Amino acid sequence: MSMPRSQPPGSDPRRAEDANPARDGPRCLKPPGDLVFECHLGATPQAVRDTLARVVPNLTGTGLSRCGTGMVELVLAEALNNIVEHAYAGETQGLILLRVTRDGHWLWVYLCDQGLPLPGDSVPPPRAARLDVPRADLPEGGFGWYLIHRLAHRLAHIRRGKNNHLAIGLDLDTLE
Repeated sequence: MSMPRSQPPGSDPRRAEDANPARDGPRCLKPPGDLVFECHLGATPQAVRDTLARVVPNLTGTGLSRCGTGMVELVLAEALNNIVEHAYAGETQGLILLRVTRDGHWLWVYLCDQGLPLPGDSVPPPRAARLDVPRADLPEGGFGWYLIHRLAHRLAHIRRGKNNHLAIGLDLDTLE
């Protein structure tokens, strides 16, 4: 179990229910606060794009500025794309559960999937990609976890049964 930063208040990943994939796909922690957005999405790049297009209007309804909304969208895009590309690794039949809640000045993003576990069952460290290399050697990827770590104020991950549970806490007072 890895909890690189403090876990969300009122949640205990060890109590999260295991999913019944035959019935309803992955289940997630019961997040604190008021529900802003919730959906199941397929583990495909197109489903991620479609979901981001649906969630952004819900974020603006929380009073976030355009800049804050863009930062939350970036965190969501990076986390969802990591699940699609690495946890499901090309398996297009997988499902992801996304929940976004607001609890005071905190915005919580909860993601649950039944893909492969994170390496070492922990959130990867925030390693910045090397940019001081010749243009031809610049990386095409490797920015996701670095960006998530830089923008998030709390991160928690646990693998329970076949489920990955990821909680990302964003402090809205400092996100702008």
